[in-house]
Amino acid sequence: MFGEAFKNFKINFNALNEKGTFSSGDPITGQISFELTKMTKITSITLTLVGKAKVHWAVRRGGRKQRRTQHFRAKLEFFNVQIVILRENGAIHAPVKLRPGRHVYQFTCQIPHGDFPTSFQGVHGRVMYSLVVCIDRPWHLTKNFETALNFVCRHAVNAELLAPLEGSNSMSTCSLWCASGFIKMNVKTQKKLFNPGDTVKVMCWFSNTSSWTATPKVRLIQKQVVYTENKVHKREISNIMVSQTGQPVTSHTSDVYCEIMVTIPPTAPFTISNCSILEVDYIIKLYRSYTVTGEMDMNMLLGHEMLQCDFFSSPRGAVPHTRRDSQTVARGCHVYPFTFQIPAHNLPPSFKGTAGKIQYTLEAILCRPMRPNSKAKAPFTLISKTNVNSSSELWEQTPQHDIKEKKMNFFTSGSVSMDVHIDRTAFYQGEGIKVMASILNSSSREIRPKYCVYRKHSFFAENKRKVNTEDLIKEVGEPIPPSSSQTVTRIITIPPSLGVSILNCKLIKAEYRLRVYLDVKYARDPVIKFPIVILPAPQEPDVEQRPAYGGFGFEAFGNPSQ
Repeated sequence: MFGEAFKNFKINFNALNEKGTFSSGDPITGQISFELTKMTKITSITLTLVGKAKVHWAVRRGGRKQRRTQHFRAKLEFFNVQIVILRENGAIHAPVKLRPGRHVYQFTCQIPHGDFPTSFQGVHGRVMYSLVVCIDRPWHLTKNFETALNFVCRHAVNAELLAPLEGSNSMSTCSLWCASGFIKMNVKTQKKLFNPGDTVKVMCWFSNTSSWTATPKVRLIQKQVVYTENKVHKREISNIMVSQTGQPVTSHTSDVYCEIMVTIPPTAPFTISNCSILEVDYIIKLYRSYTVTGEMDMNMLLGHEMLQCDFFSSPRGAVPHTRRDSQTVARGCHVYPFTFQIPAHNLPPSFKGTAGKIQYTLEAILCRPMRPNSKAKAPFTLISKTNVNSSSELWEQTPQHDIKEKKMNFFTSGSVSMDVHIDRTAFYQGEGIKVMASILNSSSREIRPKYCVYRKHSFFAENKRKVNTEDLIKEVGEPIPPSSSQTVTRIITIPPSLGVSILNCKLIKAEYRLRVYLDVKYARDPVIKFPIVILPAPQEPDVEQRPAYGGFGFEAFGNPSQ
């Protein structure tokens, strides 16, 4: 049985942030580990990254003996990415034998780019993302191990989401033949987009011309809606998450201002509006409590904000003054030293491509009374300092390995296979990539191993992507005669001027791949691709240290006008 041979099976992955969340396009690195109590044959070990949504609810119809239950279900798969961690020997189709003891296998995968909904668990539906490890053994049932991922869909911040949320309503309080007047209310919040744990300030203005005292009340309501395919049937559930009461508004008053603070629970799920079978919305409902009740609804969005363009902005005043009036500067040349510090963030390096760019600039603004401002701008180059030996970048040292086998047809008989290894994933500019390939040529023709390093630029905007690819390095190995096998080693040198990889920007990505393939005449070439990361070449520390200024502007040097 499986439990007799395998012990302590674990799937561990590295968190990208304190909350342990992942988003579209994020890399996932980690390891699987297990212990074997005896020699075990393994056909394959695969890892699958799955994203899917499921809904199900039941409705009872009829009565007594004719009562029946009707079930409604729907499924939706966002992606299914599979990578091979270990497989049988492709040349002889023999299972791999693993010795007793502890075994650890590193893995690296990437969440596909796309507009996927946030992880969610509801009453009648759920959105789930998971890593599934499948172990296949000869003459045994396949065993699956699954661990969940916390996926967050990040909303792009725009003017609409940051604009205030406003609404108004009025209602007559007359009943039958009595006329008591109107109650009007105007309601406003600071914005539409909030995060779990935020406090929403609901600002209310009331005009009560009736003879009743009205008490405003606010509710934060979560609405879950699940659908079948094509939205033929649906089920809706509402849940009151927060309820707050404001100060009473007495009769015959006008322009009464009231603030009601509503704190969103920190565990509240995010808004889901990009799934065809499940939706999660939030409503701020304001209503009045008296003999006749009036109400008003406002939809809000609960989710993460995403930095869209600016990575940082640090304004500094070169000419300090405490009064509102301007300063008079004498004629001549004036020099104002300045000091800035780039924020210690994970910033992408400078980049310029065919459809986008990442740039860092210094901008000086000269403000004069009664005249338009004068501006001067100077770009500078930012280089990412990545340490491959740090614990957060251990995945970049992970070796990569893959096997490819292809049977020949038509003009060529037999088969060819290759087992390719590279020692790690990340390489510096100017460094060599050591490629080791065991090639078995069981065909009737001569084959040649070929190597290619190519670049892939991806640009993202409005849930669309533009991709540009370019071959950078091409090399050809020695021919391998028919019915023979060889183990070849190739060193592919990365040009020192090659741009570095960009994986930490939501709008632009610069990725590199190593393609190893066999050139077979009159047949489709078998190909193996490895993702590689190009890092900036390590720089020697500066011998001379620049003096640090005591302050910003010219205060450290004195005012030249005095």
